[in-house]
Amino acid sequence: MKTICIGQIPQDHTRYLFDQAMAKLRELVTADKVGEYGEELTTAFIRELLQGGHAIRSRLLDKFNASLSAILFPAERRQKEALYDALLSQFDELIRNACKTIEDFKYIPIEAYTVGSDGIGYDPEVIGKAFAEAGNVCISHPSQVEVYNAAQKAIAAIHELDALAQKYGMYAVNKNNYRSIINIDLEMDTTIGVLGAKRVIQLNLFAVQQAYDGGLFNNPKG
Repeated sequence: MKTICIGQIPQDHTRYLFDQAMAKLRELVTADKVGEYGEELTTAFIRELLQGGHAIRSRLLDKFNASLSAILFPAERRQKEALYDALLSQFDELIRNACKTIEDFKYIPIEAYTVGSDGIGYDPEVIGKAFAEAGNVCISHPSQVEVYNAAQKAIAAIHELDALAQKYGMYAVNKNNYRSIINIDLEMDTTIGVLGAKRVIQLNLFAVQQAYDGGLFNNPKG
């Protein structure tokens, strides 16, 4: 099926939430914190971390095992093992918290995340493109296309009607307004009220009557 993009939903609020998430990520993952695991906070590191940190964890295990293999005394080995287990546990928690921080932004490419002199950041160009694409509203199903085309025709007709109505001080469409050519309202069910309400779209006969130069709503004093 052919995909058609029919418009965009503004992403201003989502972008604001993303900036908040990035601020939280910067607080969570710092150069000092990363240094505790013998790692350096780089672009490669943060990208690995945000993808689950498996490669980093593997490096940590290799370092720990290499350190343990050089220990001769069992008591010392047990102490080191306890220390390394604690460090791994802390690192696993860091991974979980970091990934959770950006879990609502899975559509952001991992290539967007960078590290600079001021810590974790992002590539503005990549981020801008990602949010632009996230805001796209697209359709592909035949029934969606059918509704869209019908809506476009209806909107064009409403614009045309509105231009005519405004000549006489009225509107094309409104909710139960005596100046609107077409009224839209809800008709309540007599037994269950709003739960059984139906949308009613009807022609305002009185407004149509006033569509002339001397009409009631076209009178400057009216």
